Amino acid sequence: MMQKRLVPNSESFDSSFVFTGVQIGKRSAFGSWKAPDNGKPLLYSSLGTAFNNWPEYYPILFDAVRDLDINVFAALGSVDPDTLNDVPANVELRKMVPQLDILSQASVFITHAGMGGTGEAIYYGVPMIAIPQMDEQAITAGVIEKNGLGLAFPDKQKITAASLRQAIEMILHDPSYRNTAKAFSEDMRSLGGAKATTDAILRFLHG
Repeated sequence: MMQKRLVPNSESFDSSFVFTGVQIGKRSAFGSWKAPDNGKPLLYSSLGTAFNNWPEYYPILFDAVRDLDINVFAALGSVDPDTLNDVPANVELRKMVPQLDILSQASVFITHAGMGGTGEAIYYGVPMIAIPQMDEQAITAGVIEKNGLGLAFPDKQKITAASLRQAIEMILHDPSYRNTAKAFSEDMRSLGGAKATTDAILRFLHG
């Protein structure tokens, strides 16, 4: 599964390996969401569902976006929103969110660089700022930056509001990131998703 061009050393995989892209489908558990109708870019921030208990990140994010003319949606995961102070007016917080709804409207995605969220961002053509929370995600973060899909902060302890703001502005103002994400999106969508995966499994079982 996934996308061959995103895999390190992809040339070592022969035709017996099948890459079908992410499995995009309806998810109704967390409702739906629509961005504010003000024409401003949307920044979506999510550190995933497993290793997201990093409350120190949010003051950094808030200071980075406070004076930017953008909408911000932050998925908090296990962080209690009542523990966060001085939330900027342009930031919306929620614990669990309809991620695909938000990504389909986003201009930038701050992500922990898990394979699921990374693939979904590519599917929707959204450039990323990768802040890995574990070693495996650090590899994906490096691939994101190497391929021009966004920027990476390999060491989350070194992030400052100034450096995060600079990364956000760079992605918003440099069209190369959006163009690269769009090209990867077109490739991802051509791989066939769930149907291609099912067909590959059936060919294997009946071959």
